[in-house]
Amino acid sequence: MQILQLNKIVFGSRHERFVGNKDENALTLFDVPALAEVISTGSTTVTYEKTNKQLRPNHKGRNSFPESLRREVEIIYPKGVDIGSAKEIGEDVTEILAYIPCELYVKKQVRPKLLDAATNRILQAPAPDRPFEKSSFDTSLVAQAIIEKYVDHIPIYRQIKIYARLGVTISDSTMGDQFGAAAKLILPLYEAHKKLVLSCNYLHVDETTINVLESERKNATHLGFYWVYLAHEQKLVLFDYQTGRGREGPHYILKNYRGFLQTDGYGVYDDFADHPDIILLGCLAHARRKFTDAISNNKEMAEYVLAEIQKLYAIERYITDKKITGPEKKQYRQEHSIPLLDVLAKWMQKKYGEVLPKSAIGKALGYSIKRWDSNKNLTRL
Repeated sequence: MQILQLNKIVFGSRHERFVGNKDENALTLFDVPALAEVISTGSTTVTYEKTNKQLRPNHKGRNSFPESLRREVEIIYPKGVDIGSAKEIGEDVTEILAYIPCELYVKKQVRPKLLDAATNRILQAPAPDRPFEKSSFDTSLVAQAIIEKYVDHIPIYRQIKIYARLGVTISDSTMGDQFGAAAKLILPLYEAHKKLVLSCNYLHVDETTINVLESERKNATHLGFYWVYLAHEQKLVLFDYQTGRGREGPHYILKNYRGFLQTDGYGVYDDFADHPDIILLGCLAHARRKFTDAISNNKEMAEYVLAEIQKLYAIERYITDKKITGPEKKQYRQEHSIPLLDVLAKWMQKKYGEVLPKSAIGKALGYSIKRWDSNKNLTRL
């Protein structure tokens, strides 16, 4: 099993798409184009039609450029014509998008010293306040460097080469100092963003590793962790860096949180199951992945579960397509998803006693059974 998993990682496809056994007389959930989708839940059947989108709309010509862009107008007259005596009866206009390389320039601040003849005093305007003390960098340059690194993903050493081509040599230590100074200045903005994310009543959370440079040892790194909190409906993401993967990080961030919290099966999150203000939700995608990995171990059982999960996904797609929201969405899930989950739960409990617990299918079943209540809580949203 381990060899199969390693071969999949090295040579296989990363997607987890599942297509069940084909039957000419059977309706399918995910064929393309899907003209009808059918979800069977006991004696009830949900059907809906999906219209195919036109893949290649009629071409209406090139899109015009934004009016906010500066225009340089070049008027081209035919050669050998007296413009003064000719009469213009029309024109053809062609717009071409052009580019000028960015420019580094120097802001030169001059503060004259003046002698007041009446009082015999020397007067001079105070130096303007600057966000970066003892720095020769303007805020515009630091902002551009931040955008290049964190939005355009251009490493600092490449930025240095770009600025060198523009005529200025900047050391990597100087660049790093500016990033550090900017981070301190925007810390209040980060705290406001964190407060906004944690005010949402539905969060996904997961942790991921990141290599962090050592400050005391050159070129050495240690393994750090980003704990990522996603407010799905508001499309907001909070990154919280921690040096480890212990419970301290999420416990500190979520100490005052109230709402739904969706996680994978990592044991640290189990602590929130007894939290009075938090409703813990399981992640169906993580559970599904276990059965995808178990197909080579027990094809029949794994594909049965994957097919049932496809029905749940079809219900969600129906909700999205029909724009069902609010209490109606919750009611629809309870009427159609819960019966499916109840049947699947009983099936899993029965089949778990028929397999080896440490086999791939046994681990997949055990993972879902252990977190079944939190998985079922998804229908409460």
